[in-house]
Order: sequence, then structure tokens, then C-alpha cells
Amino acid sequence: MGAASRMGSRFHAKHGMEEDNEVDMTPMIDCIMLLLIFFMTTSKMNSQGLVQTPEAKYGGSIDPKRAIVVSLFEGKGGKDTMVVLGDGQPDVGKRPIAKNENEIREYIKLGLRELKTAVVLKGEERVPNRDMNRVARIVGEFEALRLHIGIRDATLK
Repeated sequence: MGAASRMGSRFHAKHGMEEDNEVDMTPMIDCIMLLLIFFMTTSKMNSQGLVQTPEAKYGGSIDPKRAIVVSLFEGKGGKDTMVVLGDGQPDVGKRPIAKNENEIREYIKLGLRELKTAVVLKGEERVPNRDMNRVARIVGEFEALRLHIGIRDATLK
């Protein structure tokens, strides 16, 4: 018997010729690795591009006297987001910038003492979602409050 006639078979001294029913996976793994490398090197990774927010189906107004307002603005020059305790741009006298999460909590507690029942989170268009979520989690610590989120187009000043 030649080498060509024994292909796919095994020869055992005791049993004679046996068929080889196993599939060699090595070439298949090689092909998958090559495809994986190809797609990893040719695809473009989009890191947190702008997300289109959906249009509101239902809208209503909130009584500003019964709401705590927290405004978020894009940090200038790639700095952290500015969290303004109040409605509008930062103003040292009326609307200070929160330096940490405890200042946000204290501002909300002050609003609760004034019998306010809702928090309005206003964010500029380019404020990262992680910063909006961070403030929303702080609001979630207070069970008596309802959270309302608004996003303002940065081009509208």
C-alpha cells in the first residue's frame, strides 16, 4: 500500500487499518485568526460620538417654585463638566459651581427643606452622558424627588 492510499487512515499492528474520523481544526482556527486580525485592523472605532436624542412624546411644564434646578455645562478646554447649582450660567453669588458630589447633595437637601418636589437636570448638548448619570444617581438617593432631564442645544445661547 502506498502513502496515498493510507491517507485518512491509521495503521495499528493489532487491528490493522482504522478510519480517522477526527477533523483537523488547526487550519480553521488559522483562518478565523486571520479574519479577526483583518477586521480589527481595517475597522474604525467610534469612541462616544454624538448621540441623537429622541423627540419628546409628552411634555409638560414644571412649576419652577417647586423644582430644584441643576445645570451642567461643557468644560472649557477639555476640562471637567461644570455642575452649576441653579438655573443658568455660573455666577459666584447666585449660582455657584459644585466642586464635589457632597455640595450637590447639600444643595438638594436645601431644596427639600424648602418643600421642593422635583429636580430638573439641564445639560448642554455636549455634556458627556456619564456626568448627567453621575448627578442623576445623586438625585436618586432622595426618594421624595422626581427627576426631569432637559438637554439644551449648545448653539442656542
